[in-house]
Amino acid sequence: MRTTTLVLLLIFFIPGAFAQKQPSKKKTQSPQKQSESQKTASAPTPATQDDDRDKDKDKDPWKALQYRLIGPFRGGRVVAVAGVVGQNDTYYMGAVAGGVWKTTDGGLNWKPVFDKTKDASPAIGAIGVSESDPNVIYVGTGEACVRGNIVGGNGVYKSIDAGATWKFVGLADTHAVGRLIVNPRNPDIAFVAALGHPFADNEERGIFRTQDGGKTWEKVLYKDAKTGGIDLAFDPTNANIIYAALWQVRRTPWSLDSGGPGSGLYRSADGGTTWKQLKAHGLPETVLGRIGVTVSGANPNRVWAVVEAEKGGIFRSDDSGETWHILTDDHRFRQRAWYYSHIFADPKSADVVYILNTTAYRSNDGGKTFTSIGAPHGDNHALWIDPTNPKRLINGNDGGATISVNGGASWSSENNQPTAQFYHVVTDNRFPYYMYGAQQDNSTVAIASASPNGAIDRPDWYDVGGGESG
Repeated sequence: MRTTTLVLLLIFFIPGAFAQKQPSKKKTQSPQKQSESQKTASAPTPATQDDDRDKDKDKDPWKALQYRLIGPFRGGRVVAVAGVVGQNDTYYMGAVAGGVWKTTDGGLNWKPVFDKTKDASPAIGAIGVSESDPNVIYVGTGEACVRGNIVGGNGVYKSIDAGATWKFVGLADTHAVGRLIVNPRNPDIAFVAALGHPFADNEERGIFRTQDGGKTWEKVLYKDAKTGGIDLAFDPTNANIIYAALWQVRRTPWSLDSGGPGSGLYRSADGGTTWKQLKAHGLPETVLGRIGVTVSGANPNRVWAVVEAEKGGIFRSDDSGETWHILTDDHRFRQRAWYYSHIFADPKSADVVYILNTTAYRSNDGGKTFTSIGAPHGDNHALWIDPTNPKRLINGNDGGATISVNGGASWSSENNQPTAQFYHVVTDNRFPYYMYGAQQDNSTVAIASASPNGAIDRPDWYDVGGGESG
């Protein structure tokens, strides 16, 4: 016992005795310096802080969990579409809360191309593909069909590699974009119709122009902080002639005030540098609301407009907007005008024009009569017509995007686009468990968290009735 105790004591005391014999190599520090040294010694180094964070991350009980797509594989609301001239199977569509999607096989399969864009809003309001260089694409974020539950945008993004990568190019506070058009002969020139904040006044609204590929933007048409841009159209034969619509609108969580002195239709003859307001001479002289405008590719003097007003409807001008006459005030084409008011002229026939509302319509007789073109879903918001082949169409509606190559006689499926909007979801207690939700403007859907055979990429889903309207 004694021997063991002595050894332990020696081991304990010898280091201390040895230390006392060593000469001191440190200078005496002042109390202030000693205090600073103590603080420095006690503070963890950045590496130590990183190590601590890594340890905390390792303790995270959710670390092993990852999001995966379970569907349903059917589309949600789309207000932005575009095709590519000369590439008959290539199209783009923008979901109002689901980013940009691309198909290269005529709509059989869609792939997301915007998901990895840093800090970008998923709400797509407008898409513009350059005709002269289809690798160049501009996207305006933020939906301008101002529902009370819209997702806000954060500016304009550009791709120079056909959607593979994207770069932010400005106009961050535009919030909602109604239209984006690219000069057909120069991909560096583009125009943005920026609606602005639907719920508040702001200055970054109106019509903007870039002439250097998005490096800089000029506000070329502006009314006031309550009024924004909603539509744009080139004269197909002369890109220096541009038509633009401004819209005064205010959303609140409980109301919508569409129209006011700021709303109006304009034309520029010098590439957007100066503008002339087109008013009276057949247009309604009361308060105007939302306006859609388009120009015939077969006869550039023929301009069409759908106008929200007390005596609104579809109007036509045959002298480049100097005088107008009303074609129809049919309620089918002007109901819920703040949500629709979309009009598109055929690029080859002066008498053909499309009007989009709850149904998509076409006139073949200069606007005297209209018939449905059988789009597969209601609430139609977007249309692109190939300027070289008018039978080639892509339509955007509240059920997604759908393509026709025979002038609307038949359409591709919307049951391959997982872009549906769900406002609420719930789960049950079965195994594998199911989730339930009401899709915007579609039925309520039930979908398994995994397929019975164990697959997790395309689980079963089915309608259970009901749905979310609007």
